[in-house]
Order: sequence, then structure tokens, then C-alpha cells
Amino acid sequence: MYSERSAVQHPVAIATMLTPSERVRVDAAGEGSYQAVHRDSVAEVVQDLKTNRVSAVVVSVTRCDQRARTTAAPRRSGAAGPVHPPDRGA
Repeated sequence: MYSERSAVQHPVAIATMLTPSERVRVDAAGEGSYQAVHRDSVAEVVQDLKTNRVSAVVVSVTRCDQRARTTAAPRRSGAAGPVHPPDRGA
């Protein structure tokens, strides 16, 4: 039996760490497609991922410190797992 209630689809939730102006643009771009869950810390984003509250993460480079930027540089879209700094050899 098919019910109207089961036909309601909720937008995918994504965690973000963005500047205020970026938040406005991301919210407008995702209208109806996804629900942005804006966060102010990496710890909050990680908690969202661990508890499966979000399916994706968007982080602004402007919200990262210099060390985090160099660590995240090798990361590619769709890659899974933690970001590790490149092996510099011993």
C-alpha cells in the first residue's frame, strides 16, 4: 500500500563551515535540493558525520588556518577517508 506520507522526500543534509556571505549563497543555491547545516567548528562537523546527521561537507578555504590549507590541498572531490599530509620521506 502506498501512502502520501512515504512520498515526502527530505532534502539531503550537508554540514558547512563557511563565511556569513558564503552561507547566504550556499543556502540560495541549494533551495529544495539540500539542507545546509552551518557549523562554526571542525568538531561540530565531525560530530555530524559520526552521527550520520549529514551526508556531505562543504568547507571554505577562508575558514581554514594555513596549516589546514596545506594539509587539505591534496584532497579531491569524492575522496573518502581522513586527509593526511604528504609523506616527505624520512
